Parts: sequence; C-alpha cells; structure tokens
Amino acid sequence: MVLRLIEIDEHDAPPAVARLFADIRAVTGRPPNLFQRTLAARPAALRATWQELRPGFASGAFAAAGAALAGRAPEPAGPDAAPAPLAADAAPVPLAPDDAVAVRAVLAFFTTGNLATAVALAALERIVAGTARFAPGAELQSALAPLRPEPIVPPLAREAMRADVRAALRALIARSGDTSGLMPGLYRHLARWPELVLAVAPALGSRFEDGTIARQVAVLEVEARRAAAPLLRENAVSALVLAAADRAYAEAAIAAFQEKVAEMLVVARLLEDALAPRPAARIE
Repeated sequence: MVLRLIEIDEHDAPPAVARLFADIRAVTGRPPNLFQRTLAARPAALRATWQELRPGFASGAFAAAGAALAGRAPEPAGPDAAPAPLAADAAPVPLAPDDAVAVRAVLAFFTTGNLATAVALAALERIVAGTARFAPGAELQSALAPLRPEPIVPPLAREAMRADVRAALRALIARSGDTSGLMPGLYRHLARWPELVLAVAPALGSRFEDGTIARQVAVLEVEARRAAAPLLRENAVSALVLAAADRAYAEAAIAAFQEKVAEMLVVARLLEDALAPRPAARIE
C-alpha cells in the first residue's frame, strides 16, 4: 500500500506540532522544511525523529557533513551522465540586477539547507531501521556551527501563483515522477519570478525526461549515505520508539524525501549555472 504524504503548514499546526516547529526554528535558525512539515501529519513521527536529529543540527554536524558533501559528490560515469547546462536551450530572461541577486540568495539558501538535510535523512534512514544510532555530541565537537538563515523572499502559496507558473511547476513535478502532490519549497520561492520559471521549465523538463537529473540524484543519495556514516554508531539499537502506523509513514517520507532533496540540489545547481556569469542579468 502506498501511503499518502500530507503537508501541515506552520500556520495550521496544532499546538503540539507548533511547539516542535518552534524548536526546529530555534535550533536550526530556519523554518521547518517540507520533510518536517510532512512528518507533522503524524505528530508522534515528527517528535520522535526530531528528537533523534536534533543533536546533529544543534552541534552543526549535519551542516559540516553537508558542506563536505557539496565538494565531493562525483559526476556519474558516462559522457551524457551529467545534466547539460540549461543555457543551451533556456530562453533568455530579463532579470533586474536586484532580482538576480535575490534568486541566487534563494538558491544558496536551499542548497545549504538541502545538503544538511540530505545527510540527516541518510542518518535517519539507518536510525528508523534500528541498525544505528546517532553518535553522542561529545564525538562531534569539530563540527561547524548550526545552520543560520539568509534573507530570502517568502514563498508563494500555490493559490497565489500565476496560473501558467503553477501549471509549469506542476508539470516539472510530474516529470520527476513525484505523485505526492507536494510542492518543493524551492519552487514556491522561485514562483515569485514568473518569467524565470517559464523560461527554464522546458529545459529542466528535458533534463528530467532524458534521465540525467535522475542519475545525478542517485549519485547524491549514495554520497549522502557516505557522509552520514561517520556520524552514526553502527550496530547500535536505536532508541526511537514509534507505533507501526507512525513508523510506516516516517519510512515512506524518508524514502520520498531522500530523492526529492537530492533532486532539488541538482535543480538548484542547474539554475545557478544558468544565471552565470554573475554580472549578467539574463539566462544566456
């Protein structure tokens, strides 16, 4: 049976979930991400998994491992494995200099957060399976400081998006094979620049269709597991206790978001490349 994943918006969170969301903000310096908002549909699952991940975010271990992951993820083998730059077939888009700066800030914000989340999800996969535990904080003293926010524009609700932009983003999600109905936060932010979305959506769609993004995603998932391994105590029984239904939902969410987070890292990289060179205000 395929479990349906449901997102709980911060504004709609019941008190117990709101307290967890507030703690996530306090520890990470960021709003709850889509994975956490999805787990919130099962508050016990969010509570238990956040309790396991909290030390890794508080110590900066996931931020440090994510930063290392950014520098070492290899290209897949084969001449056509890496996604070709969007510049080859993206329509030119006039972006004011301030807009170009804002778009890059959005991409940097999500890339930094998603790198740490990719490692956290890889660790959580093992923790929920009961085959490892997160290492005590004393073993993580060399980690970087916790993630901190960067100023970015707020996301758009789907109903606030232009109809053509919403349709283009939904088409991209469908081409990725995602049937959850959830919209990644990166897309909700980029929807504030309709001309940009409409220009790059066909090029991104072709990268999904020819499988090059999927190959990059597979590489990133493997590298995230490698990055998480030093943060875990192998063959240690997890203290995570979940009812069967909550555990099944958590496992489904972890599996879905391991792929989705890696996918958004690839998409952000393609968009960043498309915005280069930095002095330009166009996707050339």
